[in-house]
Formats: sequence, C-alpha cells, structure tokens
Amino acid sequence: MFCGPNCPVTDIRVYPGLINQSIATHPYYTGGQYFIRPEWKQNRKSSWDLALIRLNTALPLDGTSGKTGINAICLPQKMALNDNEEYALLNGFGNDNNNGTGFGIQRMGWTKIMKATYTDIYISVLDDYALYAKRIPSLSGSAPCSGDSGSPYVQYVNGLAVVIGIQSGIFRVLGEDCPDVDSPLYAARVSYHIQWIIKTINDNN
Repeated sequence: MFCGPNCPVTDIRVYPGLINQSIATHPYYTGGQYFIRPEWKQNRKSSWDLALIRLNTALPLDGTSGKTGINAICLPQKMALNDNEEYALLNGFGNDNNNGTGFGIQRMGWTKIMKATYTDIYISVLDDYALYAKRIPSLSGSAPCSGDSGSPYVQYVNGLAVVIGIQSGIFRVLGEDCPDVDSPLYAARVSYHIQWIIKTINDNN
C-alpha cells in the first residue's frame, strides 16, 4: 500500500493465513490505525520506508496446531546487515511472469542477500536501510514481480522465523512485470527501523 500522512484509505484489512486471494470467505481483521515514520515527508515516498498497522482486535497466534494456524514472527537485532550473504525466503502474491498472470496465489522461493557493499550498474548509492538480494539460481531463480510489494524476506535463526526485509521494488524493463534476470532485488531493511518499530508499539500499546 503506497500511502502517506493524509492517506485516503479507510478500509484496511489483514487476512492472516491466506494462500489464495480468490477465497472471499477467508476471515480477516480490520486495521484501526496506521503509523508512518516521521521522516516520510523528508524521504518523499522513499522505496525503503515502512509503516505499521494496528488491528482493531487481537490476532490469535496459536501456531500450526491451533485454530488459526498462525505463528508470530521475530524481529531482527538492530542494524543486522547480513554481511555473510545468507539465504532468505521470499513470499508473495504477485504475478509469476511478464504476461501479468498468476496474481493472487501465494508463492515462496529462495533468494540470497548481498553484502552491504554490493554495487553494479543498477545501483550507485548504498544505504544501511536498503537490503539487496539476487536470484538463486542466478538466472532462473525466484524473484518478486508486480504485486509483491510489501512481501516479507524471512530467515530462520535457531529455528525461529525472523522478518529481515519488506519487498520494495525491482529493476525491470518498462512494460514488464518481473525483473531482469540478472538484476538485483531490493527491500526495506527491517533492522534499520527496529528502534522506531519498538517505540511505536510501546507508545500505542
């Protein structure tokens, strides 16, 4: 959702556990408030910005053995930069090809996080708040396409799921839905925003 401080959107819905967006009867939770980083105006809708949504009612996180089957996910340590080029899972509902089809079905795939010093012809400015990744395998592996913005990058640390990034964009040819085969993927790095996330939650608990 691309929105700002004067966002006209009033009907915010969260569908936990949804795997197919065509299922109209899937239970959902409504969002009562949303919180945008104070630097949002300064960044002028930066590709690396995040927002938080507060639900009107609590979401039961009872795990795979419970009624909802939904687990909580952990946050990373402050400024964790993935310097060792670790693997991560992508998860999204976007198109699965350049023909604009396949939207609405949950898909998962692996990606590899690039070092913070990564650069090529696509990237000239590197920042700690940006997370860059590449396809695995390099030319035929998974990649986010149109409709995947806002999807998580997830790693498992000692058996616990950790959300390390939020999909922001791709480098693609004009008119196509998926990125060039050799171009990097980029996301907002969650560890950069940890202090703001925790403070916002505590201030509005």
